[in-house]
Amino acid sequence: TGRGMMSGGGDHEVRFWDFELISAPPAAQPSDDQPEGQPDAAPAPADGAAPAPKRLSMVHTRTLKLNDDVLCLAYTPNMRHICAGLLDSTIQVFFEDTLKFAMSMYGHKMPVLALDCSSDGALLVSGSADKNVRIWGLDFGNCHRSLFAHEEAVTAVRFVPETHYFFSAGKDRLVKYWDGDRFEEVAALEGHHAEVCALAITSDGAHLISSSLDRTVRLWKRTDEQLFAGEDREARLEQALDEQAVTFHQDDKAIAKATAESVRAGEDLMEALVTADAETEALDDARKAGLAPSPNPLLLGLSPARYVLRSLKQVPASTLENVLSVLPFASVARLLPYVATWLQEGLEVELVHRSLMHLLSLHQAQLATTNSAPLRETMERLAQAAPALLRREKDTMGFNMAALSFLQRKIDANANSFFR
Repeated sequence: TGRGMMSGGGDHEVRFWDFELISAPPAAQPSDDQPEGQPDAAPAPADGAAPAPKRLSMVHTRTLKLNDDVLCLAYTPNMRHICAGLLDSTIQVFFEDTLKFAMSMYGHKMPVLALDCSSDGALLVSGSADKNVRIWGLDFGNCHRSLFAHEEAVTAVRFVPETHYFFSAGKDRLVKYWDGDRFEEVAALEGHHAEVCALAITSDGAHLISSSLDRTVRLWKRTDEQLFAGEDREARLEQALDEQAVTFHQDDKAIAKATAESVRAGEDLMEALVTADAETEALDDARKAGLAPSPNPLLLGLSPARYVLRSLKQVPASTLENVLSVLPFASVARLLPYVATWLQEGLEVELVHRSLMHLLSLHQAQLATTNSAPLRETMERLAQAAPALLRREKDTMGFNMAALSFLQRKIDANANSFFR
């Protein structure tokens, strides 16, 4: 902080220290009449002699007791709050002057290992052993976005001064560059051969320093070369998929080769599910409170169900099965209630039934053995809506076929008759 520092450890305490300059007297020569075992007394400076040199020391001033091991600490730029990452996977914020509790941030599934605040005090970024980086708002403590950042634990995070860009480092030997406003990966810096354990950045943001267990410290320099968000990630994803064919198996019959396009389309569909679920919760809360719901501009004026359907319709028909195979079972469980709604409303019958049949055949074992009451209720809705809609479509097709047959007979009759 300029006048002191703070430290935290496994004793569940945060200790505050002030810097202090103390005199460093020169070593005194022992005297013959000094009692044995007594320390040598510092000689008094002679009149007019130069003052004794001083050295920097630290004095313990305050202690904040917490309920778990302290793994990382960070000051907010205005020095009003301190943030502590704990072993219990939470982040706790306290007022710096009184050390009173301000708020807690929940979301990480494993211990929080790194924290940093943006220069404007608007954002807090945290890295955890759950391999995720979370971006928080320091005004209300809400989580703006959770990003899967590294293949192993995240060990360090650091904001670029005067921006919302930040770097993260992990045990996967990578340093990654992120856009904290767009929630996108900009670049990945490769070079270390072991776990990257610390990051530091210069005040102008032109240089980054990283240290690793490979016993090296690397200096990274910002260049004028343009970087496009996601370009580096997509290139590494395509390279990994080219080097190792990723296949998805279910009962030895559902095999799909993952491509970069199908993985990206699956990520877009999962992001649409997250946005739609959040809007559904917001609408339910507003309805319970008796308030008029405010529309979310991200949904483009659509209902949550139709917004997810719009995202599904954007998947090319040739890769639909591959995209659905990429989805984890948790996302499938969130998608099925929307499928039931589409069936009840009769929307995009062919696309919805094709998607439903593939998901049911792919996840039959998990769906048959689930104990989730909401998921079982969704399966009952599907069992009621799908046959009724298929019967209606069958009747419509039969009616159309009969009409076409009648028109064909009329055409044949007119073709064989004489002109009058």
